[in-house]
Amino acid sequence: MADPAGRPAPHKMTISAKDIRLMPIASRDANPLIQRLHYSGTYTRNAQLHLGAFIGDQCHGVMSFGPPMDKSKVLPLVRETPWSGMLELARMAFDDVLPKNAESRCLAMARRLIFAHYPQIEWLLSYSDGTQSGHGTIYQAAGFDLTQIRPNRTIYEFPTVGRRYAAMTLEAHWSGETVRQLCADLDVPHEYRTRTTWCKMGLARPLPGYQLRYMTFRDQSVRDRLTVPILPSSAIDDVGARMVRGQAK
Repeated sequence: MADPAGRPAPHKMTISAKDIRLMPIASRDANPLIQRLHYSGTYTRNAQLHLGAFIGDQCHGVMSFGPPMDKSKVLPLVRETPWSGMLELARMAFDDVLPKNAESRCLAMARRLIFAHYPQIEWLLSYSDGTQSGHGTIYQAAGFDLTQIRPNRTIYEFPTVGRRYAAMTLEAHWSGETVRQLCADLDVPHEYRTRTTWCKMGLARPLPGYQLRYMTFRDQSVRDRLTVPILPSSAIDDVGARMVRGQAK
């Protein structure tokens, strides 16, 4: 197609998931990006590894890995796991520039990178929140195993402002800018409130949905030490946990 002056239209570059490069970035670069792109509006302060998703020299997303909040409860999922033998994917936030299938490709790339360069890491853990994202199609595509499905009541919607927040953001990080801005928009004092208090005020409501736990392992010998069953994907439909972008399917 030509423009009115007869010049050919500029060629629009098509970006594919294969164009993505994954490389470590500093927390000072990762955290602002996560705050801007992640639905929670928060980053995890104990993250130890940030992997940036690059197209050319521009970073369009980040994956942050670190220890789980209560490691003593998580380590027994895989028998004889050393204290520093696993990581949790705490945040994954991408912008709209990255193409379709970017999430699953980056998960697979991150898996290979971590197991290749951090030999002490035996397995990785992540959770898919149906009320915000979905039932974990991206994890399945990246070869992760489903090991748990449970009801999730940790995401709260504020209909007046049209936003959703994790309970941890409201409670553990209540003094931060995210909740400060929420209070300003709702015209209420900025102070600590539990999720129950927000609901009793009529300003918030819990969103129904499920949280799904996914795991992946360095090799079969580690996978054989798993102490919980691997669930078939059909289990998602059995309990009605299939969701896409927070909507039941």
